[in-house]
Amino acid sequence: MHAAAMPQGEPIIVDLQPVPLEPRADNRRAGELEYLAGYVLTSGDGGWGGFSGLVVSRDGGRLVAVSDEGLWLEARLTHEGDRMVGLDAALLAPMLDVRGDRLLGKRMTDAEGLAAEADGAVLVTFERAGRLWRYRPAGSVTATAAEPVPSPLDGAVLPENGGVGAVAALADGTIVMLAAGPAHGAPEALGWIGRAGGPWAPVHWMRTGLFRVTDATALPSGDLLVLERRFTSIGGPAARLSVVPRAALRPGTHLAGREIALLHLPMTVDNFEAVAARPGAGGTLVYLMSDDNRSPVQRTLLLEFLWRGH
Repeated sequence: MHAAAMPQGEPIIVDLQPVPLEPRADNRRAGELEYLAGYVLTSGDGGWGGFSGLVVSRDGGRLVAVSDEGLWLEARLTHEGDRMVGLDAALLAPMLDVRGDRLLGKRMTDAEGLAAEADGAVLVTFERAGRLWRYRPAGSVTATAAEPVPSPLDGAVLPENGGVGAVAALADGTIVMLAAGPAHGAPEALGWIGRAGGPWAPVHWMRTGLFRVTDATALPSGDLLVLERRFTSIGGPAARLSVVPRAALRPGTHLAGREIALLHLPMTVDNFEAVAARPGAGGTLVYLMSDDNRSPVQRTLLLEFLWRGH
C-alpha cells in the first residue's frame, strides 16, 4: 500500500496512551522480536472499535484498518527512526459495496481480513456472508466501491466465528487465505492459495494447542507471518506469531509455522486480530492491533516490534 492523500470522511480524535511490553518495563523482548512502542487507542466516536484487519504503508506514514461493523479506519502514523511515536489525522468511513452503497447489516459488514497488493489496492475478506473483495485506490481505498474477486469463499460453508479472517497478498500476486476454525472438527484449519484470476487450491494450517488463526501478512522477505490467538479462563488472552517460508506455500500443503514470538500475561496483550509488516532500517517492523469487541473491559492496542536480521 502506498501513501496517499487522506479522503473525505468523518474525522475523529484518537487518544494514545503509551504502554510497556509488560509491567517490568526493562523487558523489551518477546521471543525474537524487540518491542519498540505500544499504545492503547481510544476515541469517543460511536463507530470506534472492533478492528480486525490492518495494513501499514511501506514508508510507515499511513495506517488503514477495517472493523467488523463495516468501517474503515485511516490515520497518519509518525515515526522517529523505526519507532512509532504518533497517530493523527484519523477518520472513519463506511465500507462500500459493489454498487458504491454503504454496507448494511451484520451479515454484510463483518470485515475480518485486510491485505495490501503491490499496486496499492487492498483485499478484504468477510465472515458470515463469506467473500473476497478488492478496493482499488482512487485517492484512497476508503472512498471506492468494491470489486468482487472470485474465490472459494463464494458459497463456502464455514463454522460460525471460523471464517477466513486471514488474507495475505504476496509480491508475485499470490493470495493466501486461512480460516480461523477447523474444517469439520479436523485438527487443521482450512485455507486456500491462488490468484485473483484463479485457479485456487486448498491448503491446511496445522493447529497446535488452543490457538486459532486471526490474521496473516506477507513479509518483505516473501515469507508469510501468521497471527494466532488463544483465550482461557485461567491464562487469559495470548497471541502467537509464526513464520512460514515462501517455498512452503504450495497447493495442497499442510502448513506449520515456526514460532517467533508468544505474548501472554503479564505482557500487554488483548484480543489481537490484526498484523502488518514493513521494512525498517534495522530489520522487519511488525505491527499488532487488537479487536476490543466494543467491550469496556477490552482495549484497542497498537504495538510495534522490530525483527532484526529478517
